[in-house]
Amino acid sequence: MIKKGTETVIGEMLKCGIIKEEERELYRYAIQSFLLLLAPLGLGIVIGSFLGSAMQGILFALPFMILRKFSGGYHARSIWECLISSSFLFLLCMILASKIVCDWKLAIITIIASMNLIICSPIDHKNKRLTGNEKQSYKKVTANLVVLCLIIDSMFFLLKLNIYSVSFSLGIQLTAALQIPCVLEKYFVDQKYG
Repeated sequence: MIKKGTETVIGEMLKCGIIKEEERELYRYAIQSFLLLLAPLGLGIVIGSFLGSAMQGILFALPFMILRKFSGGYHARSIWECLISSSFLFLLCMILASKIVCDWKLAIITIIASMNLIICSPIDHKNKRLTGNEKQSYKKVTANLVVLCLIIDSMFFLLKLNIYSVSFSLGIQLTAALQIPCVLEKYFVDQKYG
């Protein structure tokens, strides 16, 4: 679906003379990256609407979307595996959001998840390798984005916008949780060969 849509857009851009044939691969990569970046937002809106609150879906997807881009973590082997597992995780988290109490325990768990993101990021995964420069840059960007997300989440919490705070917190926590398999794998590999 993403590939087909990308090829259609590229074909039209070539036909209209917007890009040249030798730029095809660059634009294909850029369009696919853009669509994959927006996919969590679309997923959040669809699942949130299905569960009765598109805004809740958006507020869950936003921190996940912006933090995940730079923090890294587990990456699926294929786009379909990613879409299916992401849909399941989003649905699970959004169902949980309606059951979770917005209190100091949630805030503490979110702060711990945020500290984990700052300390462990970026995660270099075998399905998405990072260069040395990307690692340095992504670490700084992740730390700044985590602080921004915590400020926004704190505002929801203090304004007693509980369901929004819970959704935003779960978006942060899911991002941190997706780092755990990679951190554990690295730990056990280091123990075995260290």
